[in-house]
Amino acid sequence: MSSYSTKATRALNLITKKGGAVTVARKSKSTKNPVTGRYVPSDTTESTYAVIYDINKTLIDGENVRVGDMTALIPAITMGLQVGDIITSGSVNWRVQNPKPLMPDESTIILYEAQVRK
Repeated sequence: MSSYSTKATRALNLITKKGGAVTVARKSKSTKNPVTGRYVPSDTTESTYAVIYDINKTLIDGENVRVGDMTALIPAITMGLQVGDIITSGSVNWRVQNPKPLMPDESTIILYEAQVRK
């Protein structure tokens, strides 16, 4: 188990070194503001790093994988990574289409490889 933790730390270090700063955001269910009585959307965000690069062109089928889709490598983050999350890199927003955790055991996520789309 500790060897996987070491690999997760190494993945974080490499992605930090080779990638760029990003923010991962997830829209949550609206919550009621007790003062105004209105429902307001609640977002969860986490700052991390990512390497975003061209997706393997042989995977493009026009439906599940489209021209312009990219691959993002993201280290293990506290909130995890789900379909619909938004990764903001600079001024570009990428929607997570297909997150795949690299998880060699039942408790350690080393990184996520995600298909992302503008």
